Amino acid sequence: MPAPAGRTWHRLSCYEEPLLTPHPPAPRALLFDLDGVLIDSTHVHAEAFREVLRGVGVDGFEYGPYAGMRTQEVIRAELRRGGCLDSDALVARLAAAKSALAAQRLASSNPVFPHALDVLERLSAAFPLALVSSGSESSVRRFVDSNGLYGLFGAVVHGSDVTNAKPAPDPYLEAARRLGVDPGNGLVLEDADSGEASARAAGCAVWRIHRDFTIPDLPQRLGLNRYARVVTRQDPVPPERIDPNSWSAVIPAAGRGTRLGSSLPKILFEVAGRSILDWLLDLLLPRCARVVIVGAPSSAEEIGRAAARRSPGVSIAVQPEPIGMADAIERGLAFVETDSVLTIWGDQAAVREESIDFSMRLHRHACALATIPTLWRHDPYIHFERDASGAITAVRQAREGDAMPVEGESDSGVFLFRTRTLRRQLRSMSFDGSGLGRRTGERNLLPLIPRLDSLPGNVISARIMSDEESVGANTPGDAHFLTDVLSARIRSGA
Repeated sequence: MPAPAGRTWHRLSCYEEPLLTPHPPAPRALLFDLDGVLIDSTHVHAEAFREVLRGVGVDGFEYGPYAGMRTQEVIRAELRRGGCLDSDALVARLAAAKSALAAQRLASSNPVFPHALDVLERLSAAFPLALVSSGSESSVRRFVDSNGLYGLFGAVVHGSDVTNAKPAPDPYLEAARRLGVDPGNGLVLEDADSGEASARAAGCAVWRIHRDFTIPDLPQRLGLNRYARVVTRQDPVPPERIDPNSWSAVIPAAGRGTRLGSSLPKILFEVAGRSILDWLLDLLLPRCARVVIVGAPSSAEEIGRAAARRSPGVSIAVQPEPIGMADAIERGLAFVETDSVLTIWGDQAAVREESIDFSMRLHRHACALATIPTLWRHDPYIHFERDASGAITAVRQAREGDAMPVEGESDSGVFLFRTRTLRRQLRSMSFDGSGLGRRTGERNLLPLIPRLDSLPGNVISARIMSDEESVGANTPGDAHFLTDVLSARIRSGA
């Protein structure tokens, strides 16, 4: 097929990439095929076809030439090849049997390619995404629903949405129309000849996914990996406006102020003449569409009354049992509808506005799954272990009895996530028990960080926090220190 006017095609390795002299244009949208690109389903579909076709005496089925085509079209073509009658009733019966067989096997295995969900999440922060499949509506919806991808795709096109399936251009034309982009500005990710033909006929650029070019390669090729794994204030982060409608905050606050000598919930304890809650709401309300505070059953009502005096944009979630921060955050996420979420421990009264602003802007510009402000400290309570590439490979926690270094890299009590990713990881950790503390038995949040940091760009550590910002109000000594810090800021107008 000739290239669209003004665009040339350049062969690179084993796939084709659109190039515009002297640099390739950035796509306005990414359009993904499903089978063979996001899920490793080729063998499942091939074997399901073979089984139903053998039942009517048709052997020797090869899936390759049909990849990406509608099931009924494949069945009809194979019946003709085998010299069988291809009545509409028989085609419909065999197609239904094949679809049911494949659906059963895919539902039990959910064979998503490694890293595909994380890559999709990162790409969705930079591009509108579409899912374009010749499969049935039920199979496409099952993929979206079972993997928690609701809202990630701006357009979802399945086989029943168009008159002519791949290799006709209809599916990709319809996806571009729903996204509101010109097909010529769309980049299609395909693995099959019929899908590539469909995309090219629609006027889209095409990258073929195959053994030597896989989904995890996309963030680097599309320019998302702008930052190293560790960033400082010297790294350039655009001073863009923070959109509160993109953010929510979750504050785990189930603790009481017993060690502080108070009968109040800890978040209502006063430092420098104001409650920790007030300091946190000053920080979060201008930046987040919703703030969710997760309290214990005995304190949630009291916290709710105090929060209501400040803003109607504060919700209260209840953690029935104190079984860990991961559990508390998961309960808070039930109130979150934004794409990104910031979590901050409910005793962090001294975090500066400029640190939060830098972290939020970095998270947005890096298209990261998680952004973690960290700092080096003596006698750390938490320590992130890294490999030679800078990836976080493990987390040591003093409270769980881990051996701790004299000097270590600790969190600051602030974490920023893509919401869908956080939900999916917490659900997975709850299922496999990987976040349970070996000493406390609690559901810990921090073990999900190494799980996420499997590809460059997934997790960004921002070494921007000062020691004073990371101090939580846990003891009378902490409270006196924070009072001095905050009082000094008030006097200086900082």
